[in-house]
Parts: sequence; structure tokens; C-alpha cells
Amino acid sequence: MDKKHANGTASEFAVSKYFAEKGYYIFTSITSSTSPIDLIAINPETNDQLFIDVKTFSCRKTGKQKGTIINRSLSDEQKKAKTQILKHPFN
Repeated sequence: MDKKHANGTASEFAVSKYFAEKGYYIFTSITSSTSPIDLIAINPETNDQLFIDVKTFSCRKTGKQKGTIINRSLSDEQKKAKTQILKHPFN
């Protein structure tokens, strides 16, 4: 696994841990490379469901916009599922 994918996996684990510590049930995708959702977090008290796509916080390393934050957007499929993007580390 290259560094980029290792960082992405670590971010998914960190976000899962964050919600688990808040008492949420966590469900992860077994097909993470093809799924539009990285994890589902369900609050057992309110039954609120969060569909989450985790993105590792990163900045551009070269070019005219070097140092600027790389923003991610939802795909049409993610929008339909009401997926939320969470950047890690949290910002």
C-alpha cells in the first residue's frame, strides 16, 4: 500500500474511532475503493444515520496554487445518498 492510501485508511479509522467514542454504531464498506460511502454512523439513541465519505486533509504541493487546501466535492451518487464529506484531521 502506498503512502497516500495508507493515510486514507488511517483517516477512515480515526473518523470511525471518533464516532464510536461518541456512542455511534459504525459500519464500514468492504469495497472501499468502489463504494461512494466509506462508513455509516448510526446514533442508537436517536436513530440518526450519517453516510460519510472520509477525505484526508491535504494541500497542493506544486504549481501556482501551492499550499492551498484541496477541496473535494460529492459525486451525483453521493448527493443522492445524502453523503457527507468529513476531512481528517478535522477542520
